Amino acid sequence: VSFDNGTAIRTASSPQNKALIWLANNTNLDSYLDAKKIQRYALATLFFSTSGTSWNDNSTWMSDDDECGWHNNGASLCTRGSVETLSLWENNLVGTIPNELALMSNLYTLYLSDNSLTGTI
Repeated sequence: VSFDNGTAIRTASSPQNKALIWLANNTNLDSYLDAKKIQRYALATLFFSTSGTSWNDNSTWMSDDDECGWHNNGASLCTRGSVETLSLWENNLVGTIPNELALMSNLYTLYLSDNSLTGTI
């Protein structure tokens, strides 16, 4: 799935490429349904697009743990395995909001205020 005919995913330094490599190296990848792979890829792209290693709290992000347990400012992240809410306000996200968030068809609440973000949703 690509928003630019695969250009970003083939660019070694891009968040999309980093997310794909991270996902491909996940020890549980073979057990994931396609929807979970897409969801993890979209979240990883957000992480890499917004300097995730410098977030105020990135605990459990980018781990093999289920993404429904990743840090989300205390909000419930998932319902039945689908991310519905991302609450990352005041978390030092710096960068661009990636188009890949649109791949998360069940995401209906997005709290990203008080960060340094660019881009449109």
